Amino acid sequence: MKILRNYTLKEAFKPFLLSLLTFIFILLLGNLLHSADKIISKGSNLIDVLKLFLYWIPYLLRYALPMSLLTAILLSFGRLSSDNEIMAMRASGFSLYRVILPMIAI
Repeated sequence: MKILRNYTLKEAFKPFLLSLLTFIFILLLGNLLHSADKIISKGSNLIDVLKLFLYWIPYLLRYALPMSLLTAILLSFGRLSSDNEIMAMRASGFSLYRVILPMIAI
């Protein structure tokens, strides 16, 4: 069971990181467009703008983490299903809940 747990978690890790970076980028871009007039009209330098982006990241993680986790789970289990690996796990005697349990724990 340990091998199966590590396999499913490893399978979801890359899509999680990719979707997290994508969602953070999209949300930062949306906030940049929303407050671009404030940044440009005040004549801020580049360091202050980068600090502002760094201060926005913890706030944006509240929204990006759940979305990226859901995306990673859907992508990884979709790939497992398309390769018939879930069927092989079920045929080996593992219930679907034991396969999904590591993802639910995260």
